[in-house]
Amino acid sequence: MRPLEQPPVVDELTTHVSEEVSRTRPVRSWPVRWDDFPLRGAALRYWLEVGALLIAIGSVLGWLILEPLDGSVGAFDRAAAQWFEAGRTATLDTASHVANYFAESIVKIPATIALSVWFLYRWRRWYEAVLLAGSLVLESTTFVLMSWIVGRDRPDVVQLDAIPPTGAFPSGHTAAAVAFWGALAFIVWRHTNHRLARYASAVLAVVIPITVAWARMYRGMHHVTDVAFGTVVGAVALAATIHALRLPSD
Repeated sequence: MRPLEQPPVVDELTTHVSEEVSRTRPVRSWPVRWDDFPLRGAALRYWLEVGALLIAIGSVLGWLILEPLDGSVGAFDRAAAQWFEAGRTATLDTASHVANYFAESIVKIPATIALSVWFLYRWRRWYEAVLLAGSLVLESTTFVLMSWIVGRDRPDVVQLDAIPPTGAFPSGHTAAAVAFWGALAFIVWRHTNHRLARYASAVLAVVIPITVAWARMYRGMHHVTDVAFGTVVGAVALAATIHALRLPSD
């Protein structure tokens, strides 16, 4: 049996409907819609509340280190800073200078912008871009406010870098390294089962923050407790952003 042929009228009607749909369908010049932005509503409230709580806790800890615990924790910090200064060599000076760049603003900000734009085009959604950028925004905001409230001086040693206007507590470089490289590792683990890629991203998410923390102490920019709490700030900012993106945005 020969297949039934479409009547000419049906063909014309189908063509007409297709053309009408093509003309009325909105052309999207951007891969995502602003209406779909996930960090709003309950998600945004949670994200901001975590930041406020982190600032409050960090400010109290900073005060404790500077005042009641100055003779114990403060003395340990001062001794550690002098130990790092005494162990300086030309080779380690160079290595620590290079390590700084893994969390420098002139590197992380352009990298975050470029990666976020690529994520938007690659996966046609906000999640990955907001996860990366949101973690860094929360980390940097809490770090700046905390350092201003606490106002801790830099270690009493020779600094190998220019002193920024922010205080020493907590370490913003360390916090940024944890948030940035941790977010990238999380994204890699979500999108690939490739064992090498997963393990490499996880190793970088651990090794780079440790290297940055060492560099900041070695170069006389931070105390041990500065980088320790900087690690906490970066980890909390990352975890809070991940959780916030699971909450309803309305």
